[in-house]
Amino acid sequence: MAYVRGRIDRLSCGRKVRVKEGQRPPCIPHLKPFFRLHPPRGGLNSVKLHFSVGGDLGYRGPLINDLIRRML
Repeated sequence: MAYVRGRIDRLSCGRKVRVKEGQRPPCIPHLKPFFRLHPPRGGLNSVKLHFSVGGDLGYRGPLINDLIRRML
């Protein structure tokens, strides 16, 4: 939220950054610039078929959010 409101310049700090008292931090400390996902809970249906046919390949539209929730 602070990044969106313009309170910080970057999301993640590359190295240790020291902030002097009274200054705003240039980034969010201890935030990784990436995240990793687990395999989806419940597995996949078929990795050979398109999503519209009942598989898991291809464009899902808004249903991608369901898959990501299963992977977190």
